[in-house]
Parts: sequence; C-alpha cells; structure tokens
Amino acid sequence: MTDDQAGRSDKAAGDAKPHATGLSDNQAKVEIKRASMGLYAVLASDVAIAIAAIAGVLIIRHDSASTTAVVSILSSAFTAVGTLTTAYFGIKATANTAKNTIAGQ
Repeated sequence: MTDDQAGRSDKAAGDAKPHATGLSDNQAKVEIKRASMGLYAVLASDVAIAIAAIAGVLIIRHDSASTTAVVSILSSAFTAVGTLTTAYFGIKATANTAKNTIAGQ
C-alpha cells in the first residue's frame, strides 16, 4: 500500500489532520453542528417565550388590573429569556474552556 492510499484510508476513517484544538475534521464538524443546534434551540425557546408573553398581554389587556398583569407577564418573560440565554452561553463557555485546557496539556 502506498503512502497516498494509506492517507486516504486514514481520512476516510475520520483520522484526518487535527485542527489547532486537537480535533480531527469530523470531530470539528460535529462540534460546530452541536454548537449551532444548541444556539438554534435557545433562540427557538426565546421566541416561544416572547410569543407567549405577547399573547398573554393581548389577552389580558382589557382587564381592569391589566397594568399589573402586563408588568408581571413581561418581567417574567424577560427573566426567562435572560436566564435561558445566559445559562446556554455560560455552559458553552465553561465547556470550551475545559476542552481547551485538556487539549493544551
């Protein structure tokens, strides 16, 4: 078997040249896909919370105590969106830091 054939079989097996992070091409693609899908899930959740808050405000707007209810709905929605987004980015940052620390050893 020539060196060229051996190189092709290694790449086919997913053992291509490692990136600067120490991951192979396939592993890097999986990490990129995982990060983008996580971000899409967070964005979809944020949009769902916003839609629910808007629907709640529209339903309750004709109530006599609507000001208090609207403030409650909007502050709860803001808290949920902020907490969800912050948790995602915090966990992602921690995971990236741990992965880079392990790869650097």
